[in-house]
Amino acid sequence: MSISRCALTILLVTFTVNSMFAANRTSGRTDQPNTLTKKHGPWMILVASIRPRIDEKNKDEAQYKKDAAKAYAAADALVAELRKKGIPAYKFVQKGEVEEVETLDRLGRQQLRHVNTQQERICVLAGNYESIDDRIAQDTLKWIKEDFEPKSLNGGNFQKTPGRPTPLSGAFLTMNPMLTPAEVRSKRRDPLLRELNNGAEFSLLENDGKYTVVVASFYGKSLTQMGAIDQRKADQVFRKVSRLDEAGLDAWKLAHILRDKRHIEAYVLHDRYQSVVTVGSFDSPDDPEIQKIMQVFGAKITIHPQNGNEILTAEVITNQEQDSKQGNILRTFVFDPKPQLIEIPRLK
Repeated sequence: MSISRCALTILLVTFTVNSMFAANRTSGRTDQPNTLTKKHGPWMILVASIRPRIDEKNKDEAQYKKDAAKAYAAADALVAELRKKGIPAYKFVQKGEVEEVETLDRLGRQQLRHVNTQQERICVLAGNYESIDDRIAQDTLKWIKEDFEPKSLNGGNFQKTPGRPTPLSGAFLTMNPMLTPAEVRSKRRDPLLRELNNGAEFSLLENDGKYTVVVASFYGKSLTQMGAIDQRKADQVFRKVSRLDEAGLDAWKLAHILRDKRHIEAYVLHDRYQSVVTVGSFDSPDDPEIQKIMQVFGAKITIHPQNGNEILTAEVITNQEQDSKQGNILRTFVFDPKPQLIEIPRLK
């Protein structure tokens, strides 16, 4: 069975578009609110910017309100069309701004004028992408610019890009306007995070809250290369001294002890540098239970038994373990002196 080059191209294009929509479809439900929030993005496609018609010669407020209503309706309709294609889409309203500016009239007298420094616009944004280089973002942008011809772009002064094939050829990738650049950077996900925590018992990624408290940290050993050394030998030495896997196992053991013996809601999170144990699930950083956890697990001031001086002593917990060489042993886990409140990372 043979397929012509033309037919093969059609199949490949169809597969690419369907895959693109399927990847977006999880958050593209048509019953979700249209309004953009900080939870979306951080990178998105600015599909269209629609503004009500303004007749400078005859500023009729009633007519402007009618045109504005049509522009808002057009934005909602465009959002609905994108969502039917499986692409998450949202509406963002950029309000008009009028500023007072001091000017001089023809006689040189000072006067105040009201100037429209920003016209009212209704922006339609689509997609929730981790970065500007996201492959699905680039494929979706290409489709919107070249192939998507919505029926909803009416009721506003939507300006086409001169010399471009479709009404949306001016679409481009941008940051979520609800977020600051710092917030966008903080939302960037480490691709290794999912791999390290996939299927892990007590995984923090399964915690439905927004915040949790880190109570213990476990670090792997590292190798500092001094002078010239054969790369193969260096790799062998590094594999021997790197113990991130042991750090992860220790974190899991401590979480298991806290859950089974202390009935404490404990979680584990692994990243490329350490494994941590956290306690609790909170929707607000002001939850009073957070301070209680920090007080319980944080270091305490005690009296030195020999010199009587006050010292800061970290909390510990011991557990009996079975060692293959030593038999039953008592294992001590040390908690962080100062527990830290963190946001729970999200991979979706």
